Amino acid sequence: MKILAIGDSFTWGEELEDRSNAWPFLVAKRLNCDIDNKAMYGTGNYRLMRKLLEEDINQYDIILIGWSHFDRLEVADEDGTWDLWPGGNRTIFKEQAPYRSTLIDYTARHHNDDYLY
Repeated sequence: MKILAIGDSFTWGEELEDRSNAWPFLVAKRLNCDIDNKAMYGTGNYRLMRKLLEEDINQYDIILIGWSHFDRLEVADEDGTWDLWPGGNRTIFKEQAPYRSTLIDYTARHHNDDYLY
């Protein structure tokens, strides 16, 4: 059996000293399966689903989805596609295009229950 895992940094294992201890690897080990972990750190649900739709899922027996936080947004501009979320520093994206700071600051400032609704 073969497993596909897709999700954000928790699924990818960014916070762990040894990424092979991330939960998808533990599930695969428990089920005695091969795993293809295609999670990405800093990923929101829009990008996550877009990436999943690009996969040939017929080669997998199980698909594990580690949902990200609901307020992460995927943004596209002439410099690429990137995710932002309120409170997220996103320094790398600010360096790629200076105007992104304005969008990041605006999103953080106006993030509230009405915005989410």
